[in-house]
Amino acid sequence: MTKIITYTQALKKFSHFLYVEGCATSTAKAYLSDMQLFEYFLKHKLKNKIRYLNNLTTCEIQQYKDFLFTYIDMGKYDITTIQRKFNTLKTFFRYLNKTYGIENILIDDRWGNKGMAKKFKIRAGEDSLPLTIDSSDINTLLKCISSSTDKLKYRDLTIFIMLITTGARRSDVLSLKWSHINFYKDELRLIHIKNCNGGIVKLPPLLKSALSKLLALSSFTDEYVFMSRQGNPLSESAFNDLFHKWISKSNIQHHYTRNIIPHAFRHTFITDCIRKDISSEKIIEYTGHTSSDALIVYKHLVPKDHESIANLHTDTLSSLYL
Repeated sequence: MTKIITYTQALKKFSHFLYVEGCATSTAKAYLSDMQLFEYFLKHKLKNKIRYLNNLTTCEIQQYKDFLFTYIDMGKYDITTIQRKFNTLKTFFRYLNKTYGIENILIDDRWGNKGMAKKFKIRAGEDSLPLTIDSSDINTLLKCISSSTDKLKYRDLTIFIMLITTGARRSDVLSLKWSHINFYKDELRLIHIKNCNGGIVKLPPLLKSALSKLLALSSFTDEYVFMSRQGNPLSESAFNDLFHKWISKSNIQHHYTRNIIPHAFRHTFITDCIRKDISSEKIIEYTGHTSSDALIVYKHLVPKDHESIANLHTDTLSSLYL
């Protein structure tokens, strides 16, 4: 039988569980120290919305993973440290299951396993930075779709415009309903499936125009904005197919060393916002991040931002040396 218990109550017996499991005193102390970060996450990032541990879901766990990665971005931890801290949480959930009958939702979670650090180090450097799409390529892409004779071009065009103008995830796009759009007030309700949150934001003018055109072509019985040819809500696989189709047809992929994925438009949206000095608080209203700390990685330097540095000695050093 599942027992309703708070984090503070559960933590009191965790050290005893570790000793019974055969952990050394130093190891048990390290586990308890690791759990302090999870406690901070519950109190300050989730704002104490989870009172009882049996109410934790994989949604909050995903948010904790994202939260751990912000410590890498800030240079406070390396991948090995956050890997250890998450594995401590796995042990804590095993304890909750054995002691209080709470479901172990991490039993099959491979995040934090041995191969994780190796894969992360391979990605380190250039490939770990967010891929952004140049504005000229975005225009090429949109022009390719709008000038085509494809019967579903307005649907596909609207999808790309939503990715570009809101930084939405794929799941956010697929979950969009007509009831989420207020054309009169220029408001858009974004439901962020991954982070289990949402809110009402200003409807971007370009997206409003695209949605208006799509609405005129849609059935009044449609609940979801983006539908398949068969009249069903668009699936993830269908979304992926149309996405890669237009990336290929527009011929913009050859400008990039990495594959263009839907998330690249999210990276582009956030980076463009930061370059225009839009506050992190406003950005996350669109992106659904639970903390502005998640935006730190987007404040990376790119070649176009180096002009002032590159020209530092233009006036003081003569070109005659060359």
